[in-house]
Amino acid sequence: MGNNALELNNIKKSYHDGEEENIVLNNVSLSIEYGEFAAIVGPSGSGKSTLLSIAGALLSPTSGEVRIGKTLLSDRNKKHWDKVRREQIGFVFQSHQLLPYLKVMDQLKLITWLSSRKDKKEQEEHAAKLLEDFGLNNRASYYPDKLSGGEKQRVAIARALMNHPDVLLADEPTASLDKDRGRQVVEMIRKETKKYKKAALMVTHDERILDLVDSVYRIENGIITKEK
Repeated sequence: MGNNALELNNIKKSYHDGEEENIVLNNVSLSIEYGEFAAIVGPSGSGKSTLLSIAGALLSPTSGEVRIGKTLLSDRNKKHWDKVRREQIGFVFQSHQLLPYLKVMDQLKLITWLSSRKDKKEQEEHAAKLLEDFGLNNRASYYPDKLSGGEKQRVAIARALMNHPDVLLADEPTASLDKDRGRQVVEMIRKETKKYKKAALMVTHDERILDLVDSVYRIENGIITKEK
């Protein structure tokens, strides 16, 4: 296991369509260390999003093993998956998914309210530090409709880091942004991954930003290969 924050071992995911078996992921394995930023690329329908959902304890594999930090996920402990998602994983989605009725600071504090970590002072300090890291100090009392697209996505990344996760999972985080803002967002994911020693796994179609990641996995027809 070593210093790996995320391990996927021989993951298979298949669905049955009548008597036919549709294999989405075919014995996929990868591991990401703390402080490592990895990307998954591949054509639409290749299994990228399915793989990310399995890594995020949102979907069960047909077979294989998922380990997040020291936690081994299995169907037997599925009732604990909610806790794993709340406390060990940070999610960044294609659209920021900010709550329109919460100010920026409260978007971050919401994660504290949902978590078992109840040290209010520490969490408020952590939220303030993250907003500073992302250049959002002067936006703390803003509602989402007053933010630019890039600012919204930066708030979403800061929010994903609020629960001190082992793993940050990003699904096409630049999809709704122009080239320059998209690159800025990925640069920030890289910076925070290194600063806080998190593992980050990003699904992306944008190969222009792959110079910012430490490792690249390409997935096609359910089979994954490491390119970098």
